[in-house]
Amino acid sequence: MVNPATSTWDSEAVSVLQRMWGAGNSASVIAAAMHRSRNAVIGKVVRMKLQRANGWPVTMKARTAFQTRTKALSSRTEPARPVSYLKARDFHCHAVLDQRGADGLRMRCGARHLKGASWCQAHYLAYFNHSRSP
Repeated sequence: MVNPATSTWDSEAVSVLQRMWGAGNSASVIAAAMHRSRNAVIGKVVRMKLQRANGWPVTMKARTAFQTRTKALSSRTEPARPVSYLKARDFHCHAVLDQRGADGLRMRCGARHLKGASWCQAHYLAYFNHSRSP
């Protein structure tokens, strides 16, 4: 039995949860819309024994930023010309190569880095392609 004095789920929040869950929204999307944690939403869904019309499991996650970014990077671009370490700019990839320039310093990848990352597409996938379970 739920004690209404201590419950943070009022009838309006429960109806919003039921409507969004029935529409097929993920727990992450519902949690963001309701300003709650994903675990709180999943816990309430489990306690209410809500079912999906299409048979999706209760704990299915929305795509993360990592999954979205790596999906968008599936095709590789041609490599850029390496840049001397001292001549590299902020927009260049921060990957340090095993090559040395005429000045004897290491070279950096000359490609533009991805938005929100310090590396180009090829180096981002090489350094951060961890096998993550969906």
